[in-house]
Amino acid sequence: MTAQLSGTGLENTALANTPREAAVRRALLDVYDPCSNSWARPMSVVDLGLVRSVAVDRTGHAAIVIAPTTLLCMAISVIIQAIQLKVADVPGITKVDVSVDVTADWSEDLMTEEGRRVLGEHRSADRARPPVVLMPGFGAPQGGAS
Repeated sequence: MTAQLSGTGLENTALANTPREAAVRRALLDVYDPCSNSWARPMSVVDLGLVRSVAVDRTGHAAIVIAPTTLLCMAISVIIQAIQLKVADVPGITKVDVSVDVTADWSEDLMTEEGRRVLGEHRSADRARPPVVLMPGFGAPQGGAS
């Protein structure tokens, strides 16, 4: 009962094989990437395109596969824990396993339409912001040798 995801349309519960799987998919929309939060651009792991597959068997065992945006992702354990906690709260879920696929390359193409829209808005806002100009000598050593 696994539905593979292309990175778009995860929020569409019509892709789900069961009502429980649909509920898990909805819950994943409330799991946010910690790096996007730290940059004041909160984006769910779904919209970012990190969730590769979701499956829920008849006993309530949820198996979720995610892929990081980079192999050097230092937040992957935080993301896994957030997914486990959020999905464990879904009624009827008895067990949650999250695995990481490090063989799949991430690209913006995996983002949902909503994710690309939000990212585009932030990029437009960043481009409209005046550039930071450092004052001459600010932070540079002053004067002579030591």
